[in-house]
Amino acid sequence: MLTDEERRELERRLMEEHHRRIDAKIEKGEAIRVSPIVVGVNDDRVIERERARRLAALRAAGETGEVYFGGQPTKDGGRDEVEVIITGVARPGRDDIDTPEA
Repeated sequence: MLTDEERRELERRLMEEHHRRIDAKIEKGEAIRVSPIVVGVNDDRVIERERARRLAALRAAGETGEVYFGGQPTKDGGRDEVEVIITGVARPGRDDIDTPEA
């Protein structure tokens, strides 16, 4: 059984490796990193619909590689883990839960 400290260290190392692999894909041109998804409400359907809309726009513009939302490096050498920003201010048409997907 791992101690809490050992578990935290293992999680840190796994996350570093995860980011290293993503960065390598980006450097090779196999992937891109884009700004986080922004929605007004905390609802998986709205988030996934916005993710699909953003991906469709990238594909229509010719992007063929993997797309990573957020995860930008920070000034202190860390990583901004934010993938989705929820503003709490719903936009009609974008954040409507009952609006069918386009």
